[in-house]
Amino acid sequence: MLKFMHVITGLSIGLGLIGCGILKTAIGTNQSWSRNYARLQGTTATAPEMIDGDYRTTGKTTFPEGASAAMGISAFSEAVIQLPEKKSIHRIVIHSDKLQQFDIMVNNDRGYITLKEVKSMTVNPIELRVSTTTDNIKVRVRKSSDDIAATRRSTGGRRRGLRRVAATIQEIELYGFSDKSEAEPVEEAEPVVKDEMDRFFSP
Repeated sequence: MLKFMHVITGLSIGLGLIGCGILKTAIGTNQSWSRNYARLQGTTATAPEMIDGDYRTTGKTTFPEGASAAMGISAFSEAVIQLPEKKSIHRIVIHSDKLQQFDIMVNNDRGYITLKEVKSMTVNPIELRVSTTTDNIKVRVRKSSDDIAATRRSTGGRRRGLRRVAATIQEIELYGFSDKSEAEPVEEAEPVVKDEMDRFFSP
């Protein structure tokens, strides 16, 4: 009976260790990311400061040709990043404490399409998970805290509508999966310690 109990205890410990390894794999796996594609040589942006790698510098979004900030709700400012070649992009990081509502758009050779809509944002930096292959990313700003401040100044503190102005962005970063694999790395479960098991199974 005592030997049988040792066997049962050994199996329990072994299964427990395996379970811990599986759990660690499930919740502890970290994605390996590529380098920041926005820093590739040949990349251009609406404002060079948005891709210079320096969070202390700031760039301003611009309004499309023919649009005006005075157009109110019909005018959205934007920031465009043009890569030297198409890349598979899975993560976008925007450093700005001004953006509140915006769209991430990509050019699919037939025009821009909306990849992601962000309707409420209060954190900085802003990190978004996406899945696209493109060489052109656009951030279209629908609302920023700069707009709110400009609206209050122009109306004497009375809210009569939103007057959009160019938004401030410190940095825009674009990442894909690491070159080693296009899939998330898989961590093997920790093996059961053989010496520990032998101790319980030994006569």
